[in-house]
Amino acid sequence: MQCHPSSKELFKLKATSVVVVRNKDKKWLMVDESKNRGVSTPGGHIDPPESFLDGAIRETKEEAGIDIEIKGILRFEYKPQGGKKMKLRVVVYGEPKDEN
Repeated sequence: MQCHPSSKELFKLKATSVVVVRNKDKKWLMVDESKNRGVSTPGGHIDPPESFLDGAIRETKEEAGIDIEIKGILRFEYKPQGGKKMKLRVVVYGEPKDEN
């Protein structure tokens, strides 16, 4: 019987989530990037074993200090990096849980 290698042996995956947040006044959430790189939407690396959605919620709380509710997935982006490397990014839409 032949054993299949684990997915970890097959490829290296860089998984990230990006969060697009809009409040009831239709204002978009942007956060200051480090090292004077401007502003961006919240997001970052997924910390296994969390899901993309849990990672999006955590990143928004860490970067902007607000709790959000995910309303939907806007986009999946997959990009082979050559060899056994690949990037997978999930872009989600969320709204603040507390508008105050």
